[in-house]
Amino acid sequence: MELKKVIVAMEHCDKKGVSKIRKKCTMPLTAVGCVDVIVTELCIVEVRKEGLVVTAISPYITKEELQEKTEAPLYFADDMKMMLTLEEERQV
Repeated sequence: MELKKVIVAMEHCDKKGVSKIRKKCTMPLTAVGCVDVIVTELCIVEVRKEGLVVTAISPYITKEELQEKTEAPLYFADDMKMMLTLEEERQV
């Protein structure tokens, strides 16, 4: 079976507030370099050759705050979008 895109949906930080998006994985890996997109409650990140690129961000956090909550360095897309709240999404 050929995979087209791997999307990981997860919480941005653990219960102690530590980033789950790390510079280097600390858990055993089943595959290396297979994730294409990471979706958290704070942002949507594309995994690209140049690094982790934020393509959408929560309206409740700034770029600076997001980077503080993320161990790995982030790049921000020029056309970065705001994520919709649940209420806004229902209206679309």
